Amino acid sequence: DRVYAMLRAREMVKDLGKPPSEILRNVYVDTSGASLGSIQIAKDMFGVERLLWGSDYPVAGDVQENLARLDELGPAVKERITGQNFMGLFAAGRSGEGAL
Repeated sequence: DRVYAMLRAREMVKDLGKPPSEILRNVYVDTSGASLGSIQIAKDMFGVERLLWGSDYPVAGDVQENLARLDELGPAVKERITGQNFMGLFAAGRSGEGAL
């Protein structure tokens, strides 16, 4: 946000209407085929509540191995990524609020 504000002040970038950090709060990231390191970076950048599990099947054919990789993040994080976050999106969409 700091760099964006500086560039806006110099008229070097277009007005986004709100800070980049607010825009990124609307982004959801899937983990399809990602390494554990990449998933951790996405978790740190977007927050665990913005991650959705993806198998990348059939490209990454071993779905069980893909799921087991998430064990290292802990059971609460794994549950968020593999189900709770999607269900939250689905519930928001059904209520008409729309998270996206």
